[in-house]
Formats: sequence, C-alpha cells, structure tokens
Amino acid sequence: MTRTGRPREFDEAAVLDTAMRLFWRHGYERTAIGDLVEATGVLRGSLYAAFGDKRGLFLAALAHYRQGWLGLLAPLAEGPVLPGLKAMILQAVHAAATPGGCGCLVGNTIGEGLVEDPEIQRAVAGTIEAVLGTLAAALGRGQAGGEVAATRRPEAQAVMVLAALQGALLLARAGQAETALAAAVDAALDGLRAAPAHGPAAPGEA
Repeated sequence: MTRTGRPREFDEAAVLDTAMRLFWRHGYERTAIGDLVEATGVLRGSLYAAFGDKRGLFLAALAHYRQGWLGLLAPLAEGPVLPGLKAMILQAVHAAATPGGCGCLVGNTIGEGLVEDPEIQRAVAGTIEAVLGTLAAALGRGQAGGEVAATRRPEAQAVMVLAALQGALLLARAGQAETALAAAVDAALDGLRAAPAHGPAAPGEA
C-alpha cells in the first residue's frame, strides 16, 4: 500500500541496517519498538508510517539481510569455487565466534519459531532458495571446470554446503574453537573436490 504524507526525513537503508542488527542480536521478541526507536533515532510514528509496525520493520530487515547475503556470495560467480566457499564460510564463522556474534538471522528466526507466521516463513524460504540458487550456480560452474566432483547434482551439493555453514555457525556461537571449525570446513569441502586427473606414470612409479 502506498503511504502518503510528509517525505521521510531519514535514510531508510541506514534504518533497516540498524534494525536488522538489533533483531539479529536480540531476536524479534526481545526487541521492543522502544529499542528500535532509540537505536535508529527515528520517532515511533515515523517508523510506523514507513513500515507499518514492528513486524513490518522485521520483514523489511529480513529482506535487507537477504541482499547482504547475496552480496557476500557474489564473489563465487568467478574464480576457483572451493577456495571461495571456504573463505565465505570462515568469514561467517569468525563473525559468529567473535564476542557478541549473532550467527545467521535466518537461522535465528527459524529457531525463534517465527516461521509459524506465513509471511515470515515465505521471507525465510525466499532467502534460503536465493542462497541455494547462488551456491548451486557456483558449484555447477565448478563441476563444468573440473574443480568440483560431478558425483551429485549441484543443487544437492548446495544444500550440503548451506547445512555445513549453519551447523558451523551454531557451533561457533557455542564456543567451538575456530581452528576445529576450519578443519571441519576443509573436510566438508574436500568431499566436493574432483579427483585429480592422473597422467602417465613417471619413471620409477608403479
């Protein structure tokens, strides 16, 4: 619905980023509208005029988070796939392991039981599908280039990568050492690596 009235006097992208981080850190239920007013510096009436209510702001924050996720995955469109996946996962794990780290907003939303709301469920499912689509495209490119094993469809491999990432984020927040998680990431990605092509045996090799 188009809202009319005075022009907005705030940077909507900045407000969404602040609100997203507040929901991400504290969860939906524990984030009061007063907390959002204080953090964003935008009056309650202006937030309601722009987003409808706290739920509307949360849905907008989820959409903002989705764009951030896709930006994080953008480098996978070129270059070696497996090193790119490893760098992306370890970056997310490090952020989750840092004091105050929040893990994944989508995972947190599922854990909070908010997907019982059909609109929130659609927003979460849309983000997951977008992420899986990007991962599958990268893995398909890796298969075509002989870097990634073609023993499974890229879509199935994408689900495995996302599942490994979400598990690593939970373990990082629980205090699991980053070195152990990095080793686990290596093990998961090694399972995607294509077997090296063997040329003619060198002299003296069996």
